[in-house]
Amino acid sequence: TVTALVAANAFGDVIGQGPANLPWPNMVPSDLVGSSFGQNTTLGVIVTDAALTKSECLVLAQGAHDGYARAITPPHCRVDGDAVVAAATGTVPAASAEDPRRLGQVELLRWMAVRATADALATLAEVAPAGPIPWIDPPV
Repeated sequence: TVTALVAANAFGDVIGQGPANLPWPNMVPSDLVGSSFGQNTTLGVIVTDAALTKSECLVLAQGAHDGYARAITPPHCRVDGDAVVAAATGTVPAASAEDPRRLGQVELLRWMAVRATADALATLAEVAPAGPIPWIDPPV
């Protein structure tokens, strides 16, 4: 089992959020820095019940970044502070480190992390209000 929890305030648009935040064809570097520098991030947590090593959890976190790239346009902007952590509870045993099936199991879990992250962001796009969030953003 793999699940994702994501909080997004991406510079780019999450799928379903409509047009881009800035007029991309006419944007100049000063627009980019002046409008959002230090204000955007997407944070995620991936959790699996599989028994994984710390290095294998890193593979899941990397997969979650692929989920960001599937669901945010444009993804991984330099003004974003994107991060993902992964945890494994270890309740479901995996093949031993010497067993060649272990690689396939970890790859399947990585793919599940990609899908879970992209799905979590798509769900967020469906339920979150567009534009400023009243209880966070000050009125203009």
